Amino acid sequence: MGPLGREWLGRGAIDTDPKLEAALCGPGYSSGRHDKLVLESKESLKKRGLHSPDDADALFLTFAQQVMPKPPKPKPDPWRDRLYEAGERAGWRDSWMA
Repeated sequence: MGPLGREWLGRGAIDTDPKLEAALCGPGYSSGRHDKLVLESKESLKKRGLHSPDDADALFLTFAQQVMPKPPKPKPDPWRDRLYEAGERAGWRDSWMA
């Protein structure tokens, strides 16, 4: 779980789903090198009789890549607008140039 997922958990909303709850609460954790949090391995979970946390993996994969913000709207272009209007008048609406 990355910082975005950890931050989201504090304010996000998750449907009531026993399978997802088990996937989120089942794995243990420990401190690794440089005091980083290390989640319990899937092999260790299997030895303890727990299922693989596939639903939790899927949830946190949504935070794996930041989404780019929407690009700003293009500034009005009077030349483009005039060409478009001329095309409309010429009947280009249904052509490949529309």
